[in-house]
Amino acid sequence: MPSRGQSVVLTYIAWDTNANVGKSGDVANHTLRWIKDGTSAAPTNSPSEIDEKKATGEYKLTLTTAECTCDTGTLA
Repeated sequence: MPSRGQSVVLTYIAWDTNANVGKSGDVANHTLRWIKDGTSAAPTNSPSEIDEKKATGEYKLTLTTAECTCDTGTLA
């Protein structure tokens, strides 16, 4: 879906490999990088957990319009 120059919300999963479940309450341990056209930088906004009870381990991050002005982007 094209979204160049538009703010976008990305979601990702934090997985507890020992318990084999989504990892809730873990956002303080996440170090995210937005790779924009091959250049890595820390995202402007901080991630947050979506719903600890109903979507365990699901987090979201809102990328700014400036961060989305690129041809390719990867959240790492």
